[in-house]
Amino acid sequence: MSATSTAALSAYNEDLLNLVQSLARSCDSTLKERLAVALDGGPSAVIRGALTTSDCRQRGIFFTGRRLRETAAGYLRLGDNSRPMIVDPACGAGDLLLAVASRLPPQSTLPRTLALWNRSLVGWDVEEPFVQMTIARLALLSMNQHPGSDHTNALRDRLFANIVSVPDALEEEWPRGITHVLMNPPFARVTAPADCQWATGKISQASLFLEKCLREAAPGTQVVAILPDVLRTGAHYERWRGRIESEGRVDHVTVYGLFDSKADVDVFILDVTKDTAISTSASWWRPAPKNMQSLGDFFNVHVGTVVPHRDPNRGEWTRFAVARDLQKWRVERSIRLRRRRYAGRTFRPPFIVVRRTSSPSENPRGIASIIVGNEPVAVENHLVVLQPKSGSSSVCQHGMEVLRSRSTTDWLNDRIRCRHLTVDAVRSIPWRRT
Repeated sequence: MSATSTAALSAYNEDLLNLVQSLARSCDSTLKERLAVALDGGPSAVIRGALTTSDCRQRGIFFTGRRLRETAAGYLRLGDNSRPMIVDPACGAGDLLLAVASRLPPQSTLPRTLALWNRSLVGWDVEEPFVQMTIARLALLSMNQHPGSDHTNALRDRLFANIVSVPDALEEEWPRGITHVLMNPPFARVTAPADCQWATGKISQASLFLEKCLREAAPGTQVVAILPDVLRTGAHYERWRGRIESEGRVDHVTVYGLFDSKADVDVFILDVTKDTAISTSASWWRPAPKNMQSLGDFFNVHVGTVVPHRDPNRGEWTRFAVARDLQKWRVERSIRLRRRRYAGRTFRPPFIVVRRTSSPSENPRGIASIIVGNEPVAVENHLVVLQPKSGSSSVCQHGMEVLRSRSTTDWLNDRIRCRHLTVDAVRSIPWRRT
């Protein structure tokens, strides 16, 4: 974080502390308004002003809005646990910890509330300004719950000693007694560590956080996490999903949708309980209707094989299908396609091509074209190829009608909300009569 950003956040934290002191003495309408903003929306606005959008994306920093944090916290099964301990290993400005604190059993006095929160709430973040912001906001929340109380002595002692800055939460040793985890971990892409057993290359840091939680958790610990949808549906994370199921019981997988208007990423809420003895789990996505055929019953499905800026222009001249050249929902003759040299795999028409780049905001979502003709065609890797097993053009026509239907868009929006369609998702699209 730059010196300018740190200074801006430190100045805001000073304002929060001044607000705490002012509220300890009185509570007029102006202070009440400042309190409401500090508890909902104020910190994220300040942080977004202090950090650039690119910096937030690079660092995987996303701020949990009211609706999302309340939805996620609603999954916590706190029950009658008299000594809960809830950790947020990437607490940021404290939105999730505030949601947890609001759900803890109400206490009759401010000192009792602070005593409960002090022993129940654990939070870590790599940025000290975020930690200080979390502590100040929890103090403000306690004052909001006990208006008119004498706050002077209650707020004098060191508050929330378990909310601290750490160099790396993934390396932190977890304290004993944790009963619940509620987190919105960083979404940044990082290189998989050398000991990662399920992937290599670049992966979402959020996947490492959840794996760490379940590895460190005691049996019975509940973990609720806000995660990017690619972890739920991406082919690259299939082994990760299997690893999560080997560590715990997946109780709920809830598709949420767009994180917020500032972050172009869809998320889901995962509720999993550490329990290696029970293998039954909720489904990561809604299964296709029973006894209904899918596109995979009629088509062989592949990703296009040409990586335009990597594959050399060598081999025979061949027709070449590129996503930006194709008319949506049209039949394209192979003879009209551009040409390039290519020595790899080609596809013989007729076949359907579907754009891999696909947003849940698009309708229809599985945008397709049909390619017909007598010449083999090379296909770029931004397209999914559906080759009819029967070799029939009529099957392609019906397949394109299925892809264009509202029911398919609805099904895809439940099945996969990340921005690239996978072969498995396309193959699983229900084959409905149109």
